[in-house]
Amino acid sequence: MSSTTTKPFTLVAFATSWGPKFGGINAFNTDLLQAIAAAHWQWLRVICFVAACDEVDIQTARAQDQVTLINLGLSTGAMGPEHAPLVASKLDALDFSNTVWLGHDRITGAIANAMAAEHGGRSALIHHMSYDHYESFAENSQTAAGKQHLQKTLFEAATVRMAVGPLLRDALADMLDVLNSEIPMLVPGLAEIEVKKHHRKFIAFISGRLDAGARKIKQAQLGVAGFAHAVRQCDCTVGLPDSLKGAGEPKILLRGIDMEAPIDPGFADAEQELRAFAEEHAHRAINLQALPYCHNRQELFNELRTASVCLMTSWHEGFGLVAWEAVAAGVPLILSQKSGVYQLLKEKHLEQWVHALDIKGSHQPPYFNVADKQATAEALIQVAQQQREFQEKAHLLRATLLEEYTWRHGADAFVQALGWQAPNMAPSAVAPTSPISPDGPTLAAPKAHPFSQWLDQPLPRWSAQAGLHPSQLLRAEEALVPFAPECEPFLSAQLEWATATDYPIGVRLLTGEGGAGKTRLALELCERLRQQGWYSGFLRHNLQPREAATLAHELGKAERPILIVLDYAETRSLQLLELLAQALTLPSKPKVRLLLLARSSGDWWGQLPGIDARCESLLNGTATTGPYPVPTLYDNPSQRQIAFAQALRAFSTVLQCAAPDIQPDLHATAYGKPLYLHMAALLALLGERQASAEALPLALVRHEQRYWHKATGTSSNESSCALLMSLVTLSGPAARSKDIEPLWRSVEGEAAQLKPLFNALVPLYPETQGLGGLRPDLLGEALVAQQLQGTYGPAILTAVLGKTGTEAQRLHALTVLSRLLRYRSDLTPLIEDALTAHFAACAKAIVRVTVQTPSSLPQVAEASFKRLSPALKLQVAGLLESDLKHDVLPLGGIELLIRQTLSDQAQKRCESAKRPGADDWERWGAALLNLGAAHNQIGDNNNALACARMSVEKLQRLAQSQLEHVGPTWAMSLNNYANFLADDGQHTEALKHAKQALDIRERLAQAKPERFEPDWATSLSNYAIRLGDDGQHTEALEH
Repeated sequence: MSSTTTKPFTLVAFATSWGPKFGGINAFNTDLLQAIAAAHWQWLRVICFVAACDEVDIQTARAQDQVTLINLGLSTGAMGPEHAPLVASKLDALDFSNTVWLGHDRITGAIANAMAAEHGGRSALIHHMSYDHYESFAENSQTAAGKQHLQKTLFEAATVRMAVGPLLRDALADMLDVLNSEIPMLVPGLAEIEVKKHHRKFIAFISGRLDAGARKIKQAQLGVAGFAHAVRQCDCTVGLPDSLKGAGEPKILLRGIDMEAPIDPGFADAEQELRAFAEEHAHRAINLQALPYCHNRQELFNELRTASVCLMTSWHEGFGLVAWEAVAAGVPLILSQKSGVYQLLKEKHLEQWVHALDIKGSHQPPYFNVADKQATAEALIQVAQQQREFQEKAHLLRATLLEEYTWRHGADAFVQALGWQAPNMAPSAVAPTSPISPDGPTLAAPKAHPFSQWLDQPLPRWSAQAGLHPSQLLRAEEALVPFAPECEPFLSAQLEWATATDYPIGVRLLTGEGGAGKTRLALELCERLRQQGWYSGFLRHNLQPREAATLAHELGKAERPILIVLDYAETRSLQLLELLAQALTLPSKPKVRLLLLARSSGDWWGQLPGIDARCESLLNGTATTGPYPVPTLYDNPSQRQIAFAQALRAFSTVLQCAAPDIQPDLHATAYGKPLYLHMAALLALLGERQASAEALPLALVRHEQRYWHKATGTSSNESSCALLMSLVTLSGPAARSKDIEPLWRSVEGEAAQLKPLFNALVPLYPETQGLGGLRPDLLGEALVAQQLQGTYGPAILTAVLGKTGTEAQRLHALTVLSRLLRYRSDLTPLIEDALTAHFAACAKAIVRVTVQTPSSLPQVAEASFKRLSPALKLQVAGLLESDLKHDVLPLGGIELLIRQTLSDQAQKRCESAKRPGADDWERWGAALLNLGAAHNQIGDNNNALACARMSVEKLQRLAQSQLEHVGPTWAMSLNNYANFLADDGQHTEALKHAKQALDIRERLAQAKPERFEPDWATSLSNYAIRLGDDGQHTEALEH
């Protein structure tokens, strides 16, 4: 069925506005219709009549969402049955027999019923507010009775009745005197809000329509009073959190204030009134920001995600969209027990992850009582005291609910409630591919070559028989979307590098974040060079040193030039160096090009030449180039729309399904990377549209998980598949189920499930041998993040970082976690806890990964190290003492902690021993020497000077009688002290100590030249520099 085919069913909705204008009901309507259209566009036409909207709304809804907006031009915003003729006149070509008219409670329910009664079809009403629960409190009993009567009349007349959340479901069931099981429950999808790590300042957030008419129900003043009282209590009570003390400048942000309407005429506006109210309860002025209602949801979400806590202390909330958005943002939540969100959490047995209050309220201004204020303040203090614990609860709650409550889930629940049987038009996981065409894959199957046992030649795997999920089409080797013309200039530069004749062996590094197109570029380069007679391929990850010698020998016999690609090059330095070293020994140098792919150059690239002397001249010379960042392919939205449409067409062709006619919003920076455009296109075919680029990988992971159970044909459930795949993605490919069995046992996976599950997943995610992780990497990382924030999270980290795994598995896991930390700071507490528990096992891997992959891992490791017991700190310091180098800047913080630990231990030994020996004093002096260097590395020259001075003093005592034994360390200490003095501008003093170091090393070199002459040369160079600093340039030249 093409996008132009007549659709047999129609959904017509009614709303006062499109988007969040005029409140949560309109926002719900917009999100629901967008999700329905995305999931069911092939057979369902979605129309929305709006009281008033503009042309931009109409065009955007059509282009991005396939929703037809019709503007009724009603200036009052009200919409009732009297407008039915106007609506019908705009639908004169529509067959109403298969139409559902959707209304929202008493706001638009009457016109939905009227259209069904007059023109046929069915009416469906959604229950959004229970007047029986709150209207008599908010207004009076007569008003409540009138609204209840109108509601009951509307819902009794409707064909289908639904409700938002469990509280409203039960209220509607009571109203209609039916079982609550007869009322379909709709739950909004959780908004796509990027979780942000808590900032140092404590921020409370309140949002909603906080005007005068809602004061009794929304209880914004209770939130302000509770916050102010919490500040007052913290100011007056020792031991309460500093973050809530007035001096700590905590902030409360209210979004939704009617700025022009104070209750008290003594104030110029509502903000002044709230400030005075807060000051009354805090006994001081506090940082209160009162802002008007915001129609820009992204702006609202950005404010929410920076909050330390969200307050929804309403006397009643039918559902509580504000609380639901806080859950989506991973923000700790204090909410009313009389809310639909809280009732939903209770039904799901998740209420322990929020702080729920019984809001008693009052009929007298300010409409709350003292107990409410005290309870709110106590809740805020508890959150501030246990901020980390509440954050972890909020993240876990978010991850758990995201498994079920997406807008796709809500759209399907709505369609099911209407009794519609959606035809199966989704792309098949076993859809046959079409023959390769000019618009199809561009990579041809290469012929076997003499290096096949060492070089992989990734090939497309999608076929009718493979039984793969459509996400396989995102893999670079599928090459389904034609190579981007925008990348041709960069590819041409790589071809020019490869074919140059200046040197036989050349090395080049290309860098780019995940999804930038590095692998696809390398595959295209391999193909273009193959067409010119080259051998090419990707070096296998399991290449052993002895195999490097054999491969190099074969390279020497090659009659053609060879391109070798190393992906994840930052983790494969030893492989690269061994292969280069062996190739350089060949008598006849073949033409070899090594193309390295990495996410970034980091410290590993700068250190690479110094690791192996056999390769140093090559890696420092002109034959080695880079890093060259892979360019952003699509700089502007128009380019992105073309690329998106191309991917949509390519995927729909191979999946044999229709492509929706959409032009999504592609302004986000991430869409400059081809993988994000491809993910968006594939998701559109799978019936989902994501509001943010960051949400795309996780949405695809959810599709993958739903497919696993069906595809594996095992008795396992989706969670077992997700657990196994996350373990393999973290720990690296597993050749056999036995290789992953210790980790599986560690997370308490069911033993009988492992082997059949492993065997069933291998065909879907094969490696050279056995089972590989989920790819592309962005999907694998999304899966890992999802699982870490679920109930298995701590157990998974214990398995892959603890002693259960191998060193290689820990190294791989930390590499994946390091990449995640670059953009998922919300995982920091979990990883910090795991490193604290398993630091000794992970210590050496932490150092390696820090050098290889720039991220916040070293800062997380520092925080973990500080939490270790003294005995464990000493154990870790001993493990890492020889691995730390002063020239690796990211390791500066952890090195300082290690050096301080070793110095403290050496000092303790000297001071506690009755007769400390010379070795003890030398150990302390050397420890101080290293501690000073660590201080200098992070720019703390004052402490560096102090430590170096102490080191010189302690070693000087010993050197008089044991020069040969202590002299080398003493000379190094003097040399460092001279350098630190020079950094401090004390050039004359620096020259004196540099001369002293030179004299010591000269004496040592005269006694044992083979051992000490290199150090003497270093001191000569250093002394010359110090002479120059002191203005003695002629003398400096002589040295």
